[in-house]
Amino acid sequence: AMPEEAVSAAEQVLVTHADPKQRLEVVGMLGDCFHTRECAELLHRVIRDVRNPEGKDGGLYEELVRSSAVHGLRMMARRTDRSGGKRTQRKPDFAEEVEGLVPYLVAAANDKAERVRVSALYALADSRDPAAVVEIRNHLKDSSETVQLYAACFLTEYQDSAGLPEMRKALGRFKKTDSEQTDEWMQLEMLLASLERITGKSFGEIPLNPSLVSHLGQGQAEQYRQLLDAWYAYFEAESGGETIETAELLETFDREEKKGPKIAVNRVHKSRKVATGQAVDSETGAAVEQFVIQDRLPMAPDYVGPAVFGGETRSTGGFRDGKFPIRAMDTYEDDERVEEGLGECRLVADGYLPVHVIVPSNHPNSEVFTVALKRGNRIQGRVLDHKGKPVQDAGIYLSNGHRVIELDESPHSEFQESSVRTDVDGRFEMSGGSEAGKSLFVTTPSLFVWRADLPKAGQDATIHLPEPTKLRIHYDIEGAPEQALARIELRTWDMPKWSGAINVQRWVDLVVGPDGLLIENLPPGVYDISRIKHLKTLASGTDAMLDRNLMLTLESGKTAEYNFVRPKGAPISGEIVGLPDDNVDGVFVYVKPVRATGDPRATTDWKLPTFDGLGLDGAGAFKTERIAPGEYKIVATAYRTETPEERSRSGWRLPAWVGTATVTVPDAGDPPYVRVEMKP
Repeated sequence: AMPEEAVSAAEQVLVTHADPKQRLEVVGMLGDCFHTRECAELLHRVIRDVRNPEGKDGGLYEELVRSSAVHGLRMMARRTDRSGGKRTQRKPDFAEEVEGLVPYLVAAANDKAERVRVSALYALADSRDPAAVVEIRNHLKDSSETVQLYAACFLTEYQDSAGLPEMRKALGRFKKTDSEQTDEWMQLEMLLASLERITGKSFGEIPLNPSLVSHLGQGQAEQYRQLLDAWYAYFEAESGGETIETAELLETFDREEKKGPKIAVNRVHKSRKVATGQAVDSETGAAVEQFVIQDRLPMAPDYVGPAVFGGETRSTGGFRDGKFPIRAMDTYEDDERVEEGLGECRLVADGYLPVHVIVPSNHPNSEVFTVALKRGNRIQGRVLDHKGKPVQDAGIYLSNGHRVIELDESPHSEFQESSVRTDVDGRFEMSGGSEAGKSLFVTTPSLFVWRADLPKAGQDATIHLPEPTKLRIHYDIEGAPEQALARIELRTWDMPKWSGAINVQRWVDLVVGPDGLLIENLPPGVYDISRIKHLKTLASGTDAMLDRNLMLTLESGKTAEYNFVRPKGAPISGEIVGLPDDNVDGVFVYVKPVRATGDPRATTDWKLPTFDGLGLDGAGAFKTERIAPGEYKIVATAYRTETPEERSRSGWRLPAWVGTATVTVPDAGDPPYVRVEMKP
């Protein structure tokens, strides 16, 4: 199959076949085989689709599904190839296969599951993107000590030692445990390599990871413990047995350099006050007291690119008279930037352009270093509706490409960029505009969302909203659940300038009755719509996407009708036969087009619509919803009860039995009774 067809088919399986093991297999296949924008968008949606299946194993596999999806994005976004706990670089850096995925990885790094966050940190580290470094540094304060350790280790690849306290604490944890679990050996290998990388000191060669050796008695485990003891004793002796912070640790390194073999103290983060700065308005000279100080992050000596900043210092009441401490530049002595200045930071103030501050090396420490803030390009404009009238209380959201805006029934809760609301005249003014700005997204009660280009510096933005489209959904199917959901998603991945910046989906409760459900505030565009039916068996469950339309076009100012209605036809009744009395976890029965093969491996079947679905505990009778007149294929799949050994395996779980039967629903009357013979 072509990549687009395969990805489309896989999406159908991921949504309709909710068995976690099947989802894991499909997601792994996507990440391994299809490095395209369409595949990346689908994997991002999988990560966002946090499911909570019943049972401990179901929850574990859903975490593995999201973690595998992150790994797929990592393969598309990476610009370096590094292996093992030592993170050994195997070849020169290269261009990423799919651009613009870092915002997706940042979102994944804030997943509720620890394993997903760790996977996201791996992906961010491999992206070599400045924005990724900022996010990794944020996770030094993660709720999980494991995530903190990974973040600290990855930062050393950028010669950033901000995570030294976390690595020091990890040494203490490993010292106290006798566990020989595989993941702990991997963490210890990474920790040892990271300490060598950031300090330049070594207590001996780091051997092969013991978990990769068939017999731990070959000495690798003992060598690891010796290295662990050496590093622990080194820090313990120098700190007098007390926990030491980064500043104290730096003094330790300085003393070590003077009294013994030279170690690379030049690669250790240095943070000390070197000057007092004062922020003033460049035009009036008045002190500016409200701003944020951002530290410059240390990068590898061969890094080529703009300065990267992270870590913020702010004062609740502001900085009195605009005065603030300027600390030593995070750097290393062999970096040519040391010649440029002694202190470095960035000031960010509302209404001003960010200022990159470098204190010259010849500046007297006793003198105040003045930082003139220039009024930045403020973004201002007006929002008008399709009739030219001002729109009050519209939400304006600035997308700079660092976060993906998620719009659903509770929009904006995770949005972390600049935003503002319009006044009674529809006017707005906001800070944050820069060359990096890409889009403004507008939300109003009458229009769920719309996108506008960022205005050029000095120009007002007049945002003319289109007339909303209306969608009336009718739901009336005999035998279908009275309470049902419809899923409506704007196909932003097919829309230039929207893709990668915003995701828009709605979940609505369907209403039975002649008036149906009217949605009045949708933006014009092409939508993916389906109704969702939950299928439940004795041991598992799944969601079926029924009557799906992948290309529903909604035009501005018009009311579209979409019907989940079947005025004619009849339900299909039958029975499942040929299954054993026990050792069966459940049966799923689907009504498909007659051309369906029933082969679970056939990708052509994945793309076919589904008209109804049922969950049964085992063999026995079934009855579907009313099905419209026509010829259909009944496809039934049954799953064998897993053994304890099989429960520990990953991969796509195929059904143990499959059965099909063809049936015709007449224009009048009932269709013939169907017997579906299940076969291995």
